[in-house]
Amino acid sequence: MRLASIDIGSNAIRLFIGQTSKSGRVRVLEDQRASVRLGKDAFTAGYIRPLTQVELEKVLRGFRAICDELHVDRIRAVGTSALRDSSNSQKVIQRLKDRTGIAVELINGRREAALLHKA
Repeated sequence: MRLASIDIGSNAIRLFIGQTSKSGRVRVLEDQRASVRLGKDAFTAGYIRPLTQVELEKVLRGFRAICDELHVDRIRAVGTSALRDSSNSQKVIQRLKDRTGIAVELINGRREAALLHKA
């Protein structure tokens, strides 16, 4: 099974694609990082500006293309503090889903820390 994780953080967006083996081990097939500084909007203006939304969408479209090319079975995308704290986060998330097919889940700081520890 091939799985992808997308972490939409304050400074960067990361894509990891892994394939699980019968023994349960995960082999990394792809590891990408794109710099889209959501925090510069979220923490100064309080929302994600239209230009930043376009950058974010462009990156997610590219990540989606990689996932499709590698025949990924499941994509899990999470948004952390910058997206979570933006006044327009729900609108941005819906637009991303409509335009990329990727559903973004907002997670709190505790869940983010737990996932980082597990990774």
